[in-house]
Amino acid sequence: MEGWDVLRLKRLTKQKSMGLVPKNTVLTPRPKNIPAWDSLSKEKQNEMDAIMATYAGMIDRVDQNVGKLIRHLEQTGELENTIIFFLSDNGGEAETGPLGQFEFKNLGIYGKGGNKYGKGWASLSNTPFREYKHFAHQGGVQTPLIVHWPKGIPREKHNHILPQFGYLHDLVETCLDVAQAKRPRTKNGKAVPKGGDGISLVKTLRGAKVQLHNKPIFIEHEGNRIARKGKWKLVSYANKPWELFDLDADRSETNDLAAQHPGIVDRLDSAYSQWAKRVGVVDWRVGRTYSVYRSKKKRSGNKEQ
Repeated sequence: MEGWDVLRLKRLTKQKSMGLVPKNTVLTPRPKNIPAWDSLSKEKQNEMDAIMATYAGMIDRVDQNVGKLIRHLEQTGELENTIIFFLSDNGGEAETGPLGQFEFKNLGIYGKGGNKYGKGWASLSNTPFREYKHFAHQGGVQTPLIVHWPKGIPREKHNHILPQFGYLHDLVETCLDVAQAKRPRTKNGKAVPKGGDGISLVKTLRGAKVQLHNKPIFIEHEGNRIARKGKWKLVSYANKPWELFDLDADRSETNDLAAQHPGIVDRLDSAYSQWAKRVGVVDWRVGRTYSVYRSKKKRSGNKEQ
C-alpha cells in the first residue's frame, strides 16, 4: 500500500546496499502516463494492492517449486555436482496500460488477477531502469543471473557478486563446456553452425578476472537494437535513431551521449550492421507484418488437407 513511488526509492536504496547496482545509479523518472500513487483514490489503491499481492503470490509459488527441485537434488545426492542457472524474464510486463487489467472477482483464480499488473507496478519491478519487456533499454534486457554449482565454483568464490555482463548465448556455451558436449553437425537435414556468439562462463565462475566479452555483443528484438562493448551501450527503439550510454556512469540510461561521441556511435553502428547481415536480421518494417501464429495455422491447415 505504500505504492510504486515510495517502493521504487526503497528498492534502489536496497539494491545499492547489496552491491547489485553501482552507487552512482539514479532512479529513472516515473513515466508521464503512470499516475502518482498518492493521486489514486483509496479504492483504486486497494485494487492495485490486490493485483500486486497476487503477483507476489505467483513469485512465491516459483520459490516453493524451486525448493522442491533443490530438495530432490539433495535427496539424490546430486545437488553438489549440478549447475543451476536462475534468471528472470526480460523485464516487467507493461503492455496492459498504466493500471493493468484486474477485477476483484478474479482474485485467486488461476491465470487471472496478477499476471497483467500494469505499467505502474512494472516500473517498480524494473527499478531503477528505463522501459520494460519488449524493449532493448536496460529495463527490458537486464536480468540478474544466479549460478549455483558447489563442486564447480571454488568455495572462496561462493556468495559473491560478479560485476560481469553476459547474455543468453553464454549459457548455451557454458552448458556445452560443462557437459563436454559438441553440437551436432546437422539437424533436420540442415547444417548446424559450428559455434555461437556466446562465451562459456566456466572460467569466470572459477575466478578469472579477464572481461568475459572483449568484442561487441548484439541483440535485436522486434526492431529494438543493442550494440554493446564494455561500458558503452548503443541502443535504439524500432526504426529510431541510436542512443549511446556509458553504463559504468549511467546504469539507468538517463544521459544520452550520442552527440558527444559520434566516433563510438559510428564504430558500434558499423559492427551492428555487419552482425545483422551475418545472422539475417529482418528489418522490423517487414518483420512486423509476419505472424508466427498465422504461419502455424497455415501449416496445420495444409497438414490436415
